[in-house]
Amino acid sequence: MSEFSLVERAPQPTAVVHATIPVAEIPTFLGHAFEAVMQALNSQGMTPVGEPFAYYLGAPTTSIELEAGFPIAAPCAPIGEVTASELPGGSVAVGVHVGPYETMVETYNLLSSWMTAQGLVPGERMWEIYLSDPSQEPDTSKWRTQVFWPVSRVPAAAPASNAEALAEQASNPIVDSRLGAPPTNISRKVGAPGSVKIKRYRAEHQPFRLECIRPH
Repeated sequence: MSEFSLVERAPQPTAVVHATIPVAEIPTFLGHAFEAVMQALNSQGMTPVGEPFAYYLGAPTTSIELEAGFPIAAPCAPIGEVTASELPGGSVAVGVHVGPYETMVETYNLLSSWMTAQGLVPGERMWEIYLSDPSQEPDTSKWRTQVFWPVSRVPAAAPASNAEALAEQASNPIVDSRLGAPPTNISRKVGAPGSVKIKRYRAEHQPFRLECIRPH
């Protein structure tokens, strides 16, 4: 895992499939969403400008609201279930998890501690970018997943009691663990528009684990 950093990001246009689904269905949904988005972009002669991602839009219970897809240079036209969206700009805590998806909780716990030490309060939304293609790298110890967590700062002028409460929230985020793992065989767009190659997705990893920590 790399060291964490605080960055300022501009909003990033995306093409996504949006859904609210049972947590257990996330692997299947991601595979479906990535393929649907690639097909929609190919039909418009567009190419992703980055790796696939999953954007978690709130605290999970037995279900979770999320978007999954690819970043693009400019908004796309909606086709079927694929719509234009964006990843937010602003202050974001960033880190890279190296290793299997099942150990992501360790990175989230470390990131949570780092944010607390920096006086940062995590938002309820976050996203992951899947930098490794499991079909090209079978060694799970080398898989890289980039984590992005929008944050705000503990107000400098806040009374001590308020600052302590905010710090407690930062150390106990609503979701501080890995929500899951993307399906293997994440497809890549190859060749000119019209020659996209879509690989079938397989959800080969264990079911997503859900670990929620509620603020006190």
